[in-house]
Order: sequence, then C-alpha cells, then structure tokens
Amino acid sequence: TLILKRCPKITDKTFDVLEPGCDVVPLLYDNKSVAAIPSEIKLAHLDVAQCRNITDLSLKRLSRCKRLDTLKLESLDRITDDGVLLVASSCSRLRVMDMMSVHNVTSKSVSSLVHSCSGLTDLNLVRYLL
Repeated sequence: TLILKRCPKITDKTFDVLEPGCDVVPLLYDNKSVAAIPSEIKLAHLDVAQCRNITDLSLKRLSRCKRLDTLKLESLDRITDDGVLLVASSCSRLRVMDMMSVHNVTSKSVSSLVHSCSGLTDLNLVRYLL
C-alpha cells in the first residue's frame, strides 16, 4: 500500500522509477529517492487522491502494475480516458477504483473498467460528469 493522498509535490516524475511488474518502487520527495519498497512487495494499493499534478503519464506507468488491486484517483483533473483505458486494459485484478470528482473521463472509461476488470466491486463515481 502506498498512500500519497494530498501530496502537492507528487508529479508524473514520481512514477518514472517503477520497474516492470512494480517490483521496486523508490519513494520520492522533491524528486530525490528517500526509500524503496523491498523487491518482494508488489504494488497493490495506491492512493494518489488530490495529487493534482498526476496526469495520464502516471497512469501509463502504473498500468505496468499487474497486481494493482486498488487505485484512488479522487479529484485528479489532469487524467483522461487515455490513462484510465490503459489501467483498465492492463490491471485486470483491479477491485477498487475511486474516480470521485474526476471530470475529464467519459463513460468509455467506465465501460472499459467494468468489462476488463471482472473483480471490480467498488467504483466511486460521486460527482462524476458523464
């Protein structure tokens, strides 16, 4: 589990370090590595809610995390269908997706999540504009 909620300095650069399969995830602060998740831990839960500098580029990198189970994207104004579609098609284990107050994605993303992630049990679309 990696919780970065409300971290204004988190940007797409944070996720440059994701290894294929998300085996090692160095944590960054001000673009300097300060710690690393051990290689035997696979990223399964990520909360980047209200990290307003996150864009589709981060979602592209996160789509390599095949074990991703929970993704919280609340209030991210800079993500679009492009990023969500990548996650939906690559992260089939996704069970929880929070897109509360995400306004730049369409029903195309919602449909893709529902069809691609058969284990999806919690899809938060509060204040979602279709």
